Amino acid sequence: DFLIIGIGSAEKSRTSQNPFTANERQGMITAALDAEKIPCKKYTIIPLRDINDYDRWVEHVVNLVPPFNCVYTGSLIVKKLFKKHGKHSIVPVKMLKGITATQIRKALNKNKTWQSFLPTAVTNYLQKNGLEFFH
Repeated sequence: DFLIIGIGSAEKSRTSQNPFTANERQGMITAALDAEKIPCKKYTIIPLRDINDYDRWVEHVVNLVPPFNCVYTGSLIVKKLFKKHGKHSIVPVKMLKGITATQIRKALNKNKTWQSFLPTAVTNYLQKNGLEFFH
């Protein structure tokens, strides 16, 4: 009924691993959801800072977001940490074959064709905001 979307490493930006700010990442997610006509009353987007402590990370997340029952993730580490915590069901998200965040970042950094990796709404958001190139 309601989706909580966490933006990880929210305090990091303009690095090779996190080229965008949390606000820019939120803008991309919102643009993609708007294009799919998903009403904003159906989700919230919450920035999540790193604490660099896997033993406390799940409780850190639980304390920052509204109550939830299950975790949708394609991340093996997130799956492992929530499974160990044992209080939420885990729904694996099937990753799109041949598309990874690493590939997209590399394409952006090298000015290669990156648009085909992303939904049109996200490509438009990046171009509109001058965010398509990082050197």
